[in-house]
Amino acid sequence: MASIHQLITDVERRGDAHPEHPRFAGKIDVPEEVLRFAPRKIRAQHETSEDRIEQLENEVKEWQDRAGRAEARLRSIEESVQRIAAKYLHAAPKTASKG
Repeated sequence: MASIHQLITDVERRGDAHPEHPRFAGKIDVPEEVLRFAPRKIRAQHETSEDRIEQLENEVKEWQDRAGRAEARLRSIEESVQRIAAKYLHAAPKTASKG
């Protein structure tokens, strides 16, 4: 699959985006300045989108790391609570059952 950069470059080189090209005869009325500017604008938008995607991917990794550390900490706390509970349950005086 061709990248967006390659597709834009191909359109710029072919010249068939020009309104006077036979493919577009009588179909569109777009100023030449727009046709020259559009590929650059699309490329800039694509690069901006790629930057944002990279930023979001980094944020996802950061949150995954934080979640992993939080889970490990919670496991540690749970184990501590279980050890303390076991210690006090074994040390607590046993009450005689009335019957």
